[in-house]
Amino acid sequence: MKVMHEKRWEKYLNCSACGSHLRLDSDDLRMAADETTHFVCEICDTKQTVDPPEYLVVKLKKLLAQKSV
Repeated sequence: MKVMHEKRWEKYLNCSACGSHLRLDSDDLRMAADETTHFVCEICDTKQTVDPPEYLVVKLKKLLAQKSV
């Protein structure tokens, strides 16, 4: 029997606008209508792009397609 574990993605970076140290989780990512991934800094509300792994991009594209239906 195979046991599947949920894959979690985390990334640590500094906000380019305010310099705050941020920890991004896969739940923090959003996809715009033009299929670019981004997150919003919780400190200064600046929208910034990020390059997540391919499996997260596929997941976000599926969610975007469901939303547009």
